[in-house]
Amino acid sequence: MADDDLEICDDITDPQYQHPPHPMRSNILSGGPGYLVSHPSLGGIVISTPSSIDLQHLNLPRTHDTNLTSFSKSEEDDLAQRMLLLGGHWYPSWATYARHQERFANGTVYDFHMPPDVYVGYPSSGGVWVARYVPDRDHFRHGQKFSLPQRPPEWNRVMHRVLTMDEKCEALKAFGATFYAQIEDCVDLPKSVEEGREEFQRYERSLEDMDDGDYQRRWFMRFHGLDRGEDVESKATESGTRPPDRGIKIQYIQTRCGKTEWEWE
Repeated sequence: MADDDLEICDDITDPQYQHPPHPMRSNILSGGPGYLVSHPSLGGIVISTPSSIDLQHLNLPRTHDTNLTSFSKSEEDDLAQRMLLLGGHWYPSWATYARHQERFANGTVYDFHMPPDVYVGYPSSGGVWVARYVPDRDHFRHGQKFSLPQRPPEWNRVMHRVLTMDEKCEALKAFGATFYAQIEDCVDLPKSVEEGREEFQRYERSLEDMDDGDYQRRWFMRFHGLDRGEDVESKATESGTRPPDRGIKIQYIQTRCGKTEWEWE
């Protein structure tokens, strides 16, 4: 889904956060927000927002959405793995993904708390190009404060105009992507659904932290340099218990005149 299509402060019940309607596996060409999903046999869900070039690489139609019932279990697992190799992510459930996407789109800074956006290209000459960016977009231009680069402002204008996988690779190269002669050398891409699940597990605790209003407040203060030395470590205990959510909500508001404000509740 392109940045240009995001609405600020939408509710999670908004269609842009909805799973493709059963029995469809995508809502790209039916007026939806552009999700493609796969349900691997080990559980969970693999989610991506593919371009037409990505759909072609996945051997999926570019003119109509597909449904879940058209694939066998082995074909579904194969699709999930190939989606991961194109930058998709494994999540334990759609609800987990949608909850954080809704909060993220409403202006919460995530940085390293969320899996990075990964863009992948496979040139006809071999190898693979991989670009990784923090999920935070243009309305947070904080440069080196982030753990990874932010996606360039001109990204959509360029990527919406590439017509082939080789052109996509050239664009990725121009944007500073990393080239790997062998995909086995690339540690940024899960080589199996199991590895995709393991990747999510590395972010699971930090995503849980972002469900805690008190932690979210402290992280916001630290990120913007307003913490005055306040600790931002997770308050989760070894037993897995968490402090109660204090109901603190930090919401990014973009006014019609382009001014940015923060609202505290």
